[in-house]
Amino acid sequence: MLRLADSERNKSIAMEDDIPPLSPIAAALRAKLAPLHIKTDVDPTSGESPPASTTSSLPDSVLSDAPPSSTTFLKKMAAALKILDDYIPEGPHDKTVNILRAMIKHIPTLGKEEVFADIVKEQDLAGLARHYMNLVVFPLRAKGNSTPAAWSLSSRFSEDSLPEGEFESQQRQQARLKKDCLRRDNGCCLISGFLDPSFDSDPSKDTLDTEAAHVVPFAMASFSEVQRPWAEQVWSEIHRLFPDAKDFEPEHINDPSNCLTLESTLHRHFGKLNWALELTTKPNTYKVVTFSKLPSGIRRMGLLPNEYVTFVAHDGRYPLPCPSLLNLHAAVAHIYHASGMSDDFEQILEARTEITCLAPDGSTPIAHVLMMMI
Repeated sequence: MLRLADSERNKSIAMEDDIPPLSPIAAALRAKLAPLHIKTDVDPTSGESPPASTTSSLPDSVLSDAPPSSTTFLKKMAAALKILDDYIPEGPHDKTVNILRAMIKHIPTLGKEEVFADIVKEQDLAGLARHYMNLVVFPLRAKGNSTPAAWSLSSRFSEDSLPEGEFESQQRQQARLKKDCLRRDNGCCLISGFLDPSFDSDPSKDTLDTEAAHVVPFAMASFSEVQRPWAEQVWSEIHRLFPDAKDFEPEHINDPSNCLTLESTLHRHFGKLNWALELTTKPNTYKVVTFSKLPSGIRRMGLLPNEYVTFVAHDGRYPLPCPSLLNLHAAVAHIYHASGMSDDFEQILEARTEITCLAPDGSTPIAHVLMMMI
């Protein structure tokens, strides 16, 4: 759970039922997705004042990420930026350069050279921007439900949209996942510190309903056979641009390393990319970053009380949220907002019932619809 400066909720509380051993797949995944060592803002224990989020210019921010042997890196960066400087917009609403600059700025170091190379070799830069949004950014933007479904506009996660018996199986998996994460997180929301009432019914303690919030959305492992070719492209592109997460596959979606215990409102806005957790130099300590679409009342309600949070595992049988997956989520959140595409995406979601170009089987990805409007 979160170790809060003003919190006294440090007592571990056991759950009743027995817990099976780790599966071979889960054990292998946890060994591979090791903590990252990434140079970021400020160690919260250093006494320094943290800088404002994302205020540096693009060249400075990319330079600070440059690897030690950076001559080739800097040449590729310069070539890519020159191409973007020379780009002629196709119209007043062309967001191509915004998208590509956001990709350069916020993709982790190991993926930046891939972006540089793509920009240099691709003749259709607008198409490249659509490609990134369609296959990297929009799939990570969940609707914010407890079982998010960001990949389709006309279908929803329900008994009717799954093979017989699978809906009940998924319900059982999600209930089990919530219990596992509550054990690990001492029954508390990792960010606000509020207790889940199902974990401790003591009326003297502050409680709020919590959910098991997926970092990589649940919907990215829940797709039909019609959607499978597109889904495979999504996973391939994410692994290419985020190699630290290359061992994370759809079958790992319900592993506790991909989940946080969050209060339900925080969960919804985490899925909507309205806030994120950035890595720091201290293990399992993250900077809470918020974006303009996050309702202001969330802070006033005490749901985001601190600028930095430290995760502590209260049950070692379950791994803490994986740093490489949180890094992926944070990068995509920055790109989503910095590119200027968040407003367009939200408008499409609001107007989805009026869209007439959807396939009747629910297989039309929302990103494909949105890209027709860029």
